[in-house]
Amino acid sequence: VLSLCTAIGGGIFRDLLVGNIPPNSLRTGLYISITMGVTCILFIASGRQGWLFHSIHRFRTVYLIADTMGLAAFTISGTDVGFDLYPDMFLFSILLGLVTAIGGGIVRDVLARRMLSVLREEVYALPALVGGFDLDLLANQLLQELKALLGGPLLCARQLEPHQLIE
Repeated sequence: VLSLCTAIGGGIFRDLLVGNIPPNSLRTGLYISITMGVTCILFIASGRQGWLFHSIHRFRTVYLIADTMGLAAFTISGTDVGFDLYPDMFLFSILLGLVTAIGGGIVRDVLARRMLSVLREEVYALPALVGGFDLDLLANQLLQELKALLGGPLLCARQLEPHQLIE
């Protein structure tokens, strides 16, 4: 249950905030199946004389890199949803990225009756906020630049008929 909450909790919060009901992760069984499959594999592997426990401590760097990549992916997906649905609501897009990135971990910690990991361990909220801000800022700026750079030539190319380009 905890792994499932961690994996899809932030996305469910995001979808509920933007009115996407039912949430994407509950529309098909794909997300739940992947999460449960990986959870089962790790649970079975951890029963082998503490193999997983010792491996995680040895490979803490690998774990942190994977965790960082997950935080970035969820921040990007949440911010992107906000930017697509509400392009004029800059702050809302950033907060959707934050909620998507850390929401699942918060649900997990509340259900497990633990101190929230976003408050006690590695810094999660600040990189998600900064990443969402950067993504939103870059998306707004890059899209405007790309429209200006590519829009004119593409419009001209569409206006020309194919036989005019050959001659």
